[in-house]
Order: sequence, then structure tokens, then C-alpha cells
Amino acid sequence: MTPMEAAGRLGIPAEHYAAFEVLVDRLRTTPAEQEELARLRGELARVNEQLRKAGIEYPLGAAGVRDLRGHVARAEDLAEEQLGEAEAKAARAEQELAAITQALLEAGVGFPGLEGVRALVGLYRDALRRHPDLMEACR
Repeated sequence: MTPMEAAGRLGIPAEHYAAFEVLVDRLRTTPAEQEELARLRGELARVNEQLRKAGIEYPLGAAGVRDLRGHVARAEDLAEEQLGEAEAKAARAEQELAAITQALLEAGVGFPGLEGVRALVGLYRDALRRHPDLMEACR
């Protein structure tokens, strides 16, 4: 935590931040600075460990985090693109199903979709069995 952050948390007015910072600097001891440095190095080590787990070996630190964010952004873009393609395919499939249903209605089949196609196939098979010679000419 920086002296400015500490001043804010302690409710010290902004006009007194500079004086507070001088006070903090005078109170710092070498061991306290070393402890803070050790804490920061430990935090950086944990960040770098997480970056390595994500497959980023270089760069580490802030640059590695930015690289990781770039990878995430590219993955999100790719997922969005794939979703758009899937939605377009679904829309085409819905249009095709509507066209099939319309064709079935025009053929006098009283069922939509797959059920109607099955009924039409059944009628066709029945016609083939009853009139094989006539139906051969229709093929």
C-alpha cells in the first residue's frame, strides 16, 4: 500500500497527503522496507506462477498479464465469431424447415417437418407397391 492509499484509508484530508508521506518516509525502517519488498516480490512470484500455469513463460509480470489479456480477447473474439456463424446456420436451417413445411402443405400432407416428410415417404412407398409400373416412369 502506498502512503497516499494509506492516507485515503485513514481519512487524512488530501491537502495533508504530502505531510503524511514525509512522516511515513521518516518512520520507515530498513527492516520495514525489506518486509514490504519481500511482500511485493512474493506477490510478483504468485502472479508469475499463475502466468506460467496459463502457458505464458515470457514475458512475465505486468507485460505477461497484458499478453494474457490479449489471448483472452482473441479467444473471446473467436468465440463470438463462431457463435455468429452458428446463429447464421441455425437461421438457414429454420428457413429450410419453413420451406419444407410449405412444400408439404402444398403437397397436401397434413403434418409439418420430419413427421410430414415421413408421411410423404410412406405415401410414396405405398404408391410404388400399388403401381410399380407407373411409378417407374416417375423416377
